[in-house]
Amino acid sequence: MSYFQTSGIIGAADLTAVYTAGALGYPWVSPAGSLPSVTVEQMFGQIVEAQGPSGTLEGGGEFIFLRVPASTTITAGLMYTWGDAASGYDVTALPTSSGTTTTSGAPIAVAVNAVTSSTSVQGTWFQIQGRCTVLKDAVKMAPGAPVYFSKSAAGRVRVIGSAFYGIIGMRSATASTITTTTSSALMYLHRPCLTVAI
Repeated sequence: MSYFQTSGIIGAADLTAVYTAGALGYPWVSPAGSLPSVTVEQMFGQIVEAQGPSGTLEGGGEFIFLRVPASTTITAGLMYTWGDAASGYDVTALPTSSGTTTTSGAPIAVAVNAVTSSTSVQGTWFQIQGRCTVLKDAVKMAPGAPVYFSKSAAGRVRVIGSAFYGIIGMRSATASTITTTTSSALMYLHRPCLTVAI
């Protein structure tokens, strides 16, 4: 991924980095004697705009800075949700079952960085708008197809519909049909969320 920020926010964390509590950059601390003279902390839930170089698959996008709980591994390309934990910004992989209390209307973001499990809380960026690569189930995927979350692999996308498994604000962005053996697909994101269970 080669995105660069276009939001004009001074001190915002780099889009390709993972920050660990207590390490340089988390909180975002300026070196001694340089400006600004105060600690600038990256805020969980902060959204920035970014774009990739001209001619790449990335184009423009939006990213949200979310909290990775201790002992949690993040896989780039998987879908995650947040908002149910005490902090409000702790990520969890999208589940494989739907329900009015676990998934109804939950926001979705796609991991752009892999995060290795740590005993400390970490923070990194997740994509919520633009075109990106998402891991999928072993099913064919056609261009422009509506997508659903997987019943068998947490955080993956599929194209076989089921009641309450729909994802609003996400569609296939592939140029041609992808085979079942391909593990990922391009998606258009527009601040996706899960269908509300009724």
